[in-house]
Amino acid sequence: MKNRISISSKLETFPNEIFFEIFDRLLPSDLYQAFYGLNTRLNTILNDSRMRFRDNISSLNSKEFHSYIQNILPQILNRLVSFTFGTYDTDEVRLK
Repeated sequence: MKNRISISSKLETFPNEIFFEIFDRLLPSDLYQAFYGLNTRLNTILNDSRMRFRDNISSLNSKEFHSYIQNILPQILNRLVSFTFGTYDTDEVRLK
């Protein structure tokens, strides 16, 4: 447990720009699942207007796809610069 606290403390010292660079290489669905809700700073970085997202949801199963549409897409839609997807039955999906 002591090592975990030490690693967390070092991670917290990184400037926001480092997080932007790291997060730029990850898919939004992975980012929000892994980092959102961990702490206020990471939530703020994920919601920062400078964050731009490129997403590929081709590999999501139907349940993951519906969860993505309801939970993640609304949070990133205005910052989404690239979006790739496969064939999905979207008749049941309604964006609010």
